[in-house]
Amino acid sequence: MKAIAAVATFFCLAGQAPAQGYPASCWVITDLRGVSFHQGDAYKPAEDGISAPITLRLDGDSSTTGISGMVTRQVDQFMALSFSRGDAITTMEVYQIDPSAGIATYTKSMAVKGYMGGASGAMAFVGQAARCR
Repeated sequence: MKAIAAVATFFCLAGQAPAQGYPASCWVITDLRGVSFHQGDAYKPAEDGISAPITLRLDGDSSTTGISGMVTRQVDQFMALSFSRGDAITTMEVYQIDPSAGIATYTKSMAVKGYMGGASGAMAFVGQAARCR
């Protein structure tokens, strides 16, 4: 129950985050590798990753990841929250950049209904982050 309250609080704070005060920045995230846990695999940990680069543009409420259908909000100078909700799939992603180390962390939680329900689960990845050119 505490976890549900924490997530609800996070969503409320993300919606109110005055991230507009930070300078806009752009990052290319690559080589995301880590672990995933999916319902279809009985939530057993599995090595996983994302091979396609993700371009994270941090610009307050105008932030983007280039992923269609996702609403993205900057919640700190180098952190963003993306989310989407549909009839069958609800997704939440958190991106964090460590500019001094050139590292990105990425977490994703997905709730999937219907015949694709086995895709429900979570992922935690670490990769490289470089400023856009």
